[in-house]
Amino acid sequence: EPSRRRQFLVCGKAGVGKSSLINSLAGREVCQVNDPGLTGGTLGAGTKLNKVTVIIKNERFDIYESPGLQDGTASESEGYLSDMQQKCKDVDLFLYCVDMTSARFGTDDIEALGLITRTFGKHFWSRCLLVMTKANMVALPASVKRKGEERDYHRRLYNNLLSTFRRHLAALDVPNTRYIPACAAGLYYKKEGVPFDNEYRYIWY
Repeated sequence: EPSRRRQFLVCGKAGVGKSSLINSLAGREVCQVNDPGLTGGTLGAGTKLNKVTVIIKNERFDIYESPGLQDGTASESEGYLSDMQQKCKDVDLFLYCVDMTSARFGTDDIEALGLITRTFGKHFWSRCLLVMTKANMVALPASVKRKGEERDYHRRLYNNLLSTFRRHLAALDVPNTRYIPACAAGLYYKKEGVPFDNEYRYIWY
């Protein structure tokens, strides 16, 4: 019998890479990637949390994967979040995923942050880790490659996404946003040329 139980909640747009992240955390395939009923569909197609349980070093981890909050109507999202709140009352770690290749926060992303804050409360974000997925797939401009500025380019992108995320949360009166950590994540076997090193927190699948 596991000595401890921990609860993780993974949120983000459909197709952002939540299932791949969970498989990496679990150390094996526990979520089907690109399952349209869970991660690639709309809220109408898959409104239930995908829960997986893994035992690691005598600790139980219940990992919940949400469908994309940005993919349904506002009323659908609010109803879904209310249900999620009931099932995820004791979240130890909230992993909010954004696609690093998009390099921006859209209106739907901003609305999702507001929905989560209204549902779970402002202090819920103290449990958050911002995960920038698909770091290995960031396209480098030709001028960056020509000048050998890959490392600086990735650093700027990483810092800009993190500061933008924190700024939008601060606009919602979320306290201590400057302390919200972040990490990059991506496919290890495709990371050639990606200049992430120990100055970054990262998860390679």
